[in-house]
Amino acid sequence: GNFFASFLLGWSITTVSGVCAYPFDTLRRRMMLTSGHQNKYYSAMHAFREIVGQEGFLALFRGVTANMLLGMAGAGVLAGYDQLNRISSRQSHCNET
Repeated sequence: GNFFASFLLGWSITTVSGVCAYPFDTLRRRMMLTSGHQNKYYSAMHAFREIVGQEGFLALFRGVTANMLLGMAGAGVLAGYDQLNRISSRQSHCNET
């Protein structure tokens, strides 16, 4: 029933999953951005090799901190919903007795 614990759990889960999925999202975005250009990526593996080779491995995680902040907002919404659900269930239970 602790809002803060629920928030931290939600934020940690969204952060870990977001960081794990972020390189794939970076590859997808880069492939879309170069689709109309003469020098484009031919596959996800080609894009991965080119990005890591030219810019380094950390280029796949560029912008992940903004994604983590969005996860904070999402965790706040989920924890708030959970808290409101607990309050409303207590209210309905008190009204029944």
